[in-house]
Amino acid sequence: MYILKNAAQNLLRNKGRNLILAVILWAMLTATAVSMIINTTTANIIQDYKTRFGSQVYIQTDVEKFKEMTAGTQGMATVPDISDEQKLAFADSQYLKETRLEVRYPAYAPDLKGLDQGHASTGGNIDYRPEASAEFYDVNVQVVGYSDFSTVEAFKEGQRSITQGVCYQNDNECIISEDFAALNQLQVGDTIQVRSTQRSDEFPPLTLTITGIYFDTTESMFGDWVSAATNPRNEILTSYETLKQYQDTEAEGKQLFSVSATYFLKSPDLLEAFNREAHEKGLHEVFVMQTDEATYNQIVKPVEGLAKTSTLFLGVVLAFGSMLLILLSILAIRERKYEVGVLRAMGMKKALVIRGMLYETLITMAICLLLGVWTGAAVSQPVSDALLEQQIEMMEEYGTSDSHPNTLSSLDVSLSPQAVASVSLIAVVLTVLASSVGILYITRYEPMKILSERN
Repeated sequence: MYILKNAAQNLLRNKGRNLILAVILWAMLTATAVSMIINTTTANIIQDYKTRFGSQVYIQTDVEKFKEMTAGTQGMATVPDISDEQKLAFADSQYLKETRLEVRYPAYAPDLKGLDQGHASTGGNIDYRPEASAEFYDVNVQVVGYSDFSTVEAFKEGQRSITQGVCYQNDNECIISEDFAALNQLQVGDTIQVRSTQRSDEFPPLTLTITGIYFDTTESMFGDWVSAATNPRNEILTSYETLKQYQDTEAEGKQLFSVSATYFLKSPDLLEAFNREAHEKGLHEVFVMQTDEATYNQIVKPVEGLAKTSTLFLGVVLAFGSMLLILLSILAIRERKYEVGVLRAMGMKKALVIRGMLYETLITMAICLLLGVWTGAAVSQPVSDALLEQQIEMMEEYGTSDSHPNTLSSLDVSLSPQAVASVSLIAVVLTVLASSVGILYITRYEPMKILSERN
C-alpha cells in the first residue's frame, strides 16, 4: 500500500512531465479507440456481406463453355433447360444450409378483377380482351408461392406488411394486397378461385382462403409497361406446397409454372464441392454454380477501404507515439536517477522500485484509457462518416463504383466489448513500453553506480 501511495504522490510532485506523458497517452488511446471501433464494426459488416453474398448460390451460364458449345454453329445452339426435378435434386445436398423455392403461376380469376385490367392499350400498355374465340384468357392475377415466407425480401425490408389478419399457415390459404381486396370487396375469411389461362384446360380451379391482407409499396419491375399481369398488387401470395400440390393433383401434372431455386451454402468455402456435386447430378456443363461476387465486391470495397485507412492511421499514431514515450522515459529516468539511487541505497529492493514506477504508469494509463475510450466513442462516428465518404468519392472518381440498393452510404459505428478489450490490450503494451527504460536502468545498475553518475 505504501508503494501505491508513494506512486500517486510522485505523480503530483512531477506535474509537468506527467501531464505531457498523459496528453500523449490520451491522444494515442483516443486514436486507438477510434480505429478499433471502426475496425470491429466494419469487420462485422464485411463478415455479414461475405456470408450473405458468398453463401447465396445461383445457377449461371459459364461463358467459356457456352462459347465452346456454340463454336461453328452460327449461333444456332441453344442453352439447355434445367428441369424443376433437377433444381429440387440439387437442393438435397449436404453442403447446403437451406434452399429457398419460389414459383409464379400466371392465372385468370373469372370472378375477380385485377388492378390495371382493361387498361387502354396505348403507350406500351396491354389491353384486356377475353373474347370467346380467344385460345387464352389474359392474365389478371399472379399466384406466388414461397417455400419460406420469412425470407421474402419485400416483407423483410418493409415494402410490404400485413395490416389485417395473419399470414397463411396451412395449404390453400393466401394473403392479398389492400388495393386488390378493395377493388374486389374482399376481406379476411373469403375464398377466391383462379384457373389456368388456357381455355381448353378443364381441371378444377385453385381455391384459396384469404387469411391476411397486406399493405404494398413495391413497384413493377416492368416500369411503364402497365397491365394486370405486371402490377405487383395483383399478386396472391401462398405457400410453395399449395401450388406444387395443385399442379401434381388437380392439374394432373401439367406444368403451370417453373421453380426458381436459390441455394445457401453452409460455408462459402463449399462452393466448389457443391458445384461438382450438381454436375454429377446432371447439371449441364454449360452451367455453373456461382456466388454474387461482383455485388459483394461493389458493396464491400468502400468498407474495406475504410478499415484499411483507419488501421494505417492507427499504425502511424502508435509508431510515432511509441517513439515519444521512449524519449520521455529516457528524459524522466535521467531526472530521477538520484531518487532511484537513494531508494536503492536505503535498502529498497529492485522489485519494489520497479513496482512503484509501474504503479505510476498504470495510474496514468488508467485515467488516459477512460478518457481515450470516451473521446474515441464520441468522435468515431464523424471520423467514420468522413473516411467512408472519401472512399466512395475515390471509387466514383476512378469509375469503380456503380449504384446498388445495398451499397453502404453511411456506417453506424458503436463501442463494442471487443473494441474496449483491444484498446485495453494496447494500453497494457504501452504501459510496459513507457516503463521499460526505467526498469532496464534499475536492473542494470547498483546504487553506488547510480549515485556516482548523478552529475
